Amino acid sequence: MNDQNRKIFLTAGITALLALLWLIFSPWGAFSYFRLQRELAEARDRNLELTATNGRMQSEIARLKSDSTYLEKVARDQYGLLRKNEVVFQTPPPKVKEKH
Repeated sequence: MNDQNRKIFLTAGITALLALLWLIFSPWGAFSYFRLQRELAEARDRNLELTATNGRMQSEIARLKSDSTYLEKVARDQYGLLRKNEVVFQTPPPKVKEKH
């Protein structure tokens, strides 16, 4: 191989290496592509979770609208509401005796 061919081969190799590095590390390169694919998968997973949560909440709303017994239970348990003329007596928890 003569000196001229070596220079051409070396220049072509360096150019190919630079092109490959640009394809990998550029904003449109492989790393960006894989990062975007990961973000897309995470967004799809989150979307599925939100869809499921939305379905559960819609079921809860429908039940609250149609089931008065359930509505009363939620009002009492979560919000501490009472019926008219109803009184709640709360007693302190029993004291635990310490062992020496």
